[in-house]
Amino acid sequence: MTSILSDAVERNGRFLLGFTWIVGLVIAYVKRDELKGTLWEGHMTYAIRTAWQALGWGAGGMALFAVFILGVFPLVPILVLLGFPIIIMLGLLPFWFFARSLVGLIKALVKESVARPEALLF
Repeated sequence: MTSILSDAVERNGRFLLGFTWIVGLVIAYVKRDELKGTLWEGHMTYAIRTAWQALGWGAGGMALFAVFILGVFPLVPILVLLGFPIIIMLGLLPFWFFARSLVGLIKALVKESVARPEALLF
């Protein structure tokens, strides 16, 4: 019973996690024009950029992973030169996404604008 319950929680958690960032992205796009000229405009831009950058880096990393590691081009030198950085990038992507989200949330809670919403890092 515990295994079935934990499996259901895990699957539903993955679904909700995948779904909530899409909802957040839509809300940020809808509210961005309404919040133009306020400190919240930067937060909307920051959220939009975070979502699209995470999606882009994740999709690009997965495509490179499929090409170089899963054997579409099984060339050992390319695997060594590109494979490990790709794995590291994909491994660090969730931490980057979480850190950017946390920075935005903290700045929102103290009612502070995001200094550089277009930046890749913070």
